[in-house]
This record gives sequence, structure tokens and C-alpha cells, in this order.
Amino acid sequence: MPSRPPPGTVSYHEPSIPRLLTLSSFIYLLQVGRSAANAILGAGLLGEIAIGVIYGPVAKILPIEWEETILVLGYLGLVLIVFEGGLDVKPALFVPALPLSTIAALLGILAPLAFTFALFHGFGYPTLHAFAAGSALASTSLGTTFYVLRAQSVPEETRQVVGSLPPPDLAETRIGVTLQAAALIDDVIALVLLATLYQAVIVSLGKSDGDTSNLGWTIGRPIVASVAMVLVAPPLGHFVARPLFGRWLEAPIERTGRNAELLLGTIVLLGFLAIAYYAGTTMLLGAYLAGVFLYSLPSPPSTVDFTRTYSTLVSPLQEHLFAPFFFASIGFSIPFLQMWRGRIVWRGVVYAVLMALGKGLVGVTVVVQDTIWPPTSLSSGKRKIEEDVPNEPDSGGMWSRMFGKRGEDAANKDKPVVVAMSSWAERNRLGQVQTLTSSSTRGTNEPKLTPLPSDVASSTQVVDSSTTTSATLAASPPHQSNSRATSLLHDTLPAASFLGVSLIARGEIGVLILQSAINSSSSSSSGGSRVLGEEAYLVALWAVALCTILGPVGMGWVCRRYGGRLVKGPWGAGRGLCH
Repeated sequence: MPSRPPPGTVSYHEPSIPRLLTLSSFIYLLQVGRSAANAILGAGLLGEIAIGVIYGPVAKILPIEWEETILVLGYLGLVLIVFEGGLDVKPALFVPALPLSTIAALLGILAPLAFTFALFHGFGYPTLHAFAAGSALASTSLGTTFYVLRAQSVPEETRQVVGSLPPPDLAETRIGVTLQAAALIDDVIALVLLATLYQAVIVSLGKSDGDTSNLGWTIGRPIVASVAMVLVAPPLGHFVARPLFGRWLEAPIERTGRNAELLLGTIVLLGFLAIAYYAGTTMLLGAYLAGVFLYSLPSPPSTVDFTRTYSTLVSPLQEHLFAPFFFASIGFSIPFLQMWRGRIVWRGVVYAVLMALGKGLVGVTVVVQDTIWPPTSLSSGKRKIEEDVPNEPDSGGMWSRMFGKRGEDAANKDKPVVVAMSSWAERNRLGQVQTLTSSSTRGTNEPKLTPLPSDVASSTQVVDSSTTTSATLAASPPHQSNSRATSLLHDTLPAASFLGVSLIARGEIGVLILQSAINSSSSSSSGGSRVLGEEAYLVALWAVALCTILGPVGMGWVCRRYGGRLVKGPWGAGRGLCH
């Protein structure tokens, strides 16, 4: 009789062909589903969620232990998505965006909560059910938002390089940074609501014995931990870690190459995840701050580039394995077959519409800001945007001094300067870009005209900086009121639509809160004390599912339709465009 293997070991054997075929087909169909959904809907993650639904709750093809393993690998994919967002963000743009992002996040939390309480009262559900569902639908899917933002960052119509400028990147625009900050704040507030929900569970099950002394700390701990990490991590990275890195680690890492960069990046990421977890806040905030921390380490002449290392060594695995596993794991958590009862379907659809509207209202904050503080570029009739070298912060003050100028000024001497035209001047551009070279100023009859895609050409002029000391256009709009109206239609409304639509997706955070509520309710012996009833749970799941579908689709449409305007307008790259 063969002896049992020692604890912690397994008997190595050849896997059966059904298991190999199941796993292989699952991984391959995730790629197919993403490509198909991206071609049809412009949101590839929906195809991955659909494959997760099919292999999980519908056909039950994957064993439960496989689903649990894929869920863990998928969460690693979510962490890497958020980490990449922090690695690419420019702190000089992120800090000025915080006030508007905070207001937008609060509106995006309060509006869905208010709509939920009103609707669930009409449905006859208890108030505690409304709070549980509203907490779930007040959240934003951080992973979905970051993933779609990166996927849509380079619109097709503006993908070509203008002069020496890189392709536009929505993630590095003012509206893109505002979206990222608002989504992060939403995630932290969702964690606070989840903590409050846990306290409600304890009270509803009669386990508190009337003691609510820890309620304040239970609710406040995620807030305190999050604020502390946000305030401490970036300055610590610049003033403490950066000098130490330059003195002791930079030269060895440059000699060793990308493997050393990968090792240091992994250590920093895991360290921030552990700090966030044990401090009581979301690990996704830790992942984001880890990226920001790594961004601050290299000195300007250094060849160390963590972004390049991530793109080369990690991004292919992330794109084809970890990220698809994350979105498939969302599909695993949807009880698809139980959701198709008539009463639940129509209530879920109505609820989803209200929840989409609740997040869409966030775009009003952009309209209000541009109404109270009109963009300086349009009020003065001119806008100057100087070319930015990679990883260079774009605004002054402490953050510019902290993160320094990346690159050599001498290399920029002959680079073109991009001048984004005022709306009045745009109407006289006739869809061309004028390139003024030194030869044109020495007697050439006409400057060279270089055609560009219509969306780019409508507001961009490339001027050789060697021939002019002030790359500005002094043309003023003949009618200020017309300029203001044009600015509202051309710049403000697309930015408002982008921000509102991008926050609609709920995804993993919404499902987490709903399942926490329903699982705790299953242990309650009294129906009246249930935190979330089964019908309310399924109605809320409908809203989460539909919003997770509508959000990426709407975001992709806005990016394809208005991506060029968002990049080049006052809500664009942020190079001197702050109000």
C-alpha cells in the first residue's frame, strides 16, 4: 500500500486530458471574447466577463477550487492595473485635480445612495436593504476604469506623431487624472461604507451587546489610513528615498539592467500592499501609491526606467493572463441563472438606469467649474502648450521641484511648440497645420502646410521654437459670448460626459459589498433583521452588471468620438492650462 505524501506536497502525475483542454480553452476563449467584444462594443473586458459567466455559474465547467485560484490571480491583475496607473501618473497634475475629484467623488456617492433609498422605499424593501444595495452601487470599479482608460488612451484618429510629440494619452490629461483621483476616492469611501455595513451586520445579529464604542474607529480607520498614506508616501519618496536611491542603488541597478528594476519594483509594490492592508485601507490605494513612489526615485540623467521595465517584462503577462482572469472572476460571482425572473429583471433595469444617472451627474461638476472659472485659454483668445519630455511634470510649485525635470534642456531647443488655437481661430484653420521653419522666415513665399487628421488639425499648430521666442497666437475672438458658447460645446461638455460615463462601471467593488451583505444575512435567523434580502440582492446585481456593461461601452464611445478634443482642449494635457 503506497504511503501518503508528506504534508505540503502532492503526488506528481500527468493531468487528465479533460483538465488540460478545459484550462486551455478557458485561457484561449478569454482572448477571443475580448477581441470580439472590443470589435463589437469597444469594451473587450465585457467578453472576458461573459466567458467567466459561461465557464462558471452557467455551465459549471470549472471546478470551484479552480475558480478560487483564478480569483486570486485575477486580483493580482487588478493590483497591476492600478499600479500601472500610479506608475504613469504625473503628480504635478494629480495634486491640482484633487479638489474637483473630491467633489465629484462625493456627488457620485451621495446621488446613488439617495436614488437607492427612494427607489427601494417604492419597492417596499427595508431601509437596511437600501443601505446595503446603495453602498454597493455608490462604488466605482477602479480596475475597470483604469483598464478602459489605458485601452482608450490613444485614439485611432490621433495616433500619429505630430513633430516630435508622442501620441496623446488620455490617462495623462487633466480630465484623465481627475477621473483617476475620483475613482480612488470612490474606492476608499466604498471601503468605509463596507465597514459601516459590517457594523450594521453585528448590530442586526445581536452580537454587539449594545456596545458601539468602536463604531467611530471602525468607520474612521479607512479614512485616516488613506489620508495618511496619500500625504506621507509621495514626499517620503522624493525627500528620503530618492537621495538614498541615487547614492546607493541607482548605479548598481543601471549596471544590472531590467531584472534589478523588476526586483526593486516588486519589493516596493508588495511593501505598499502590506502597509495598506494592515493599516485598514484598500490595497488598491497601496498599489497606486507604489507606482507614484517608484516614479519619484530616478534622478533626471538616470537610465533607470520602471515604466519601460513594466511594459517590457510585466505588461504582456498582465494583458493576456492576469487582467483577463480578473474580469473573468467577476463573471464567476454573478448568479446568472437566478436573475431571470420577470419581477427581478424589470426592477433591476430600472435600478440600473437610476444608478447610471447617479454617476452621470458627476459630469455636472466639470460644467460648473468651467462656468465659474472659464478656461484662461479661451478667455484670452490664446493657449500655449509647450512640448513635454517624457515623465516631466507640467506645473510649477512644490511638486515640480519634488519630481524634477526629466530630460535635457538642450535636446528641446529645436523641438516644435504646439499651439492649441482658440475656438474663433479654429474656424479659420480650414483643417491644416502650419509648420513654420527657419527657411520660411528667410524668404520662402509660403510656409509648408502639413495635413493632419481633422480632429488634430482643428486646434494644433506646430511651430519651430528656433524661429520664435513666444509661440502664441494673439488672435482674439470677435464675440466673447460666442467663444464662451463654443467652449462649452467643444471642450466642456465632452469632458463632462467623459467623467460622468467613466464612473458608471461598478464591477468588483459592488459585487464584494453585495456578497458580503447577503452572506452575512444568511446566518441571520430572523427575516426582519436581514441586512440584504435575496430579491434586493438580485435586483442590485442586475444594476451592477448592467452598469459594468454600459460604463466601458459609453466610455469607449466618448473616447472615440471626442478623444482628440479631450487631449488638445483645456481639459487636455494640462501644460499650463490650469484655471
